[in-house]
Amino acid sequence: MSYTAFQGNNVANGSRTPSQNYATRYATALTLFSGEVFNAFNSATIFKGLVRNYSLRGGKSKQFLLSGKLDAGYHTPGTAIGPDAGLKSNEKTIVMDSLLYSSQFVYDLDEILSQWSSRSEISKQIGEALALHYDDRIARVLAKGATESSVVTGEPGGFQVNIGSGNTNNAQAIVDG
Repeated sequence: MSYTAFQGNNVANGSRTPSQNYATRYATALTLFSGEVFNAFNSATIFKGLVRNYSLRGGKSKQFLLSGKLDAGYHTPGTAIGPDAGLKSNEKTIVMDSLLYSSQFVYDLDEILSQWSSRSEISKQIGEALALHYDDRIARVLAKGATESSVVTGEPGGFQVNIGSGNTNNAQAIVDG
């Protein structure tokens, strides 16, 4: 009677040998797990897609141009069209945050001996933890921005969201059409 060793599910070419390196042995494991984390993150986050985001590549900060507003009006025939007041502008520098992470370590023997797959639950929990922290951070940045003064001189600072009847921007009336 001969016994064959367990070959494993995560091997790229289907067979495992003792001489294979780590990358070959676990070629598909990270792809599956990270995909589950991204799916859980995208399902759990609220602010993703509602705020502008920018990926920094090769840098630690990004400068944005902030400009004031110009006026508009109708031209009356026979009157000269003169230059408007100069467009006021300034810049805002945003420094990137540290790396956001969530981690969980599972002992291989525990994974083998368990009667259920813990990978999917762990990846779901990690994705939801990242989404919660992401949303919390964006909410704090929006709250801070609502109370800041304007970067551009002479322009109003902060912002306000009015919800309900009787407000200048009646959100319910906008939704109802």
